[in-house]
Amino acid sequence: VANLNVKNQTFAEVVHIMEDVDIIENICADRTFDGIFGLRSFELYDNDITPVFGNMIRQGLVSSRIF
Repeated sequence: VANLNVKNQTFAEVVHIMEDVDIIENICADRTFDGIFGLRSFELYDNDITPVFGNMIRQGLVSSRIF
């Protein structure tokens, strides 16, 4: 994000999408992605990874919780 330095952000790379995940396969078919930016709500994550927007809020890098 322009001119923001989000400290200690976890980055994950997807290298394979399981063929039995139909919705993802339909969305990703014949498309190339540079990345998916972590704008999900904290509550939707299953693990201990904080999405980038959550870290931006916690670190006081954004003035509002709205993007």
